[in-house]
Amino acid sequence: MTKNFKLKSFKKDSGYPLGYYNGSYIKFNNETSLVSAIEKNTKTILGMIVENETSILFFEDKENNILSLPKVGGNGGPSNTTTLIDKYSSVGLNVKLDFVYSVYEDNKQDAVCIYYRCKANGTAPDKHKYIKYLCFKYIKCHMYHTLEK
Repeated sequence: MTKNFKLKSFKKDSGYPLGYYNGSYIKFNNETSLVSAIEKNTKTILGMIVENETSILFFEDKENNILSLPKVGGNGGPSNTTTLIDKYSSVGLNVKLDFVYSVYEDNKQDAVCIYYRCKANGTAPDKHKYIKYLCFKYIKCHMYHTLEK
């Protein structure tokens, strides 16, 4: 027997996520609490997921045919939010880091990776490009119409 479902409400709240790492709770609105939870000798890579309408910004390595998210700290350089923002504002990309989106250990790079989510306007900087993604508004609308049937 198949049941038909109808979406009756949808709610969205703002706030910061709470995580648990190495025996401590971490609030993801504060880089200091996150970085202090990571051991001092751990290599850290900071990156950002930059959204522009329905696109995400990628660094384009045409020589090796690789796309990657904007980041700092992968080659032993400093990895803090100021360095990340300064690196990209120097090439014309002005962003505000909204919140920590993801934290994970990358065994291949032997590093802890911390990615922020943010928004930007304007064109992509040199050696970067925006790639369109499926917009959440479309998914929500599509889901509503699917569940309504």
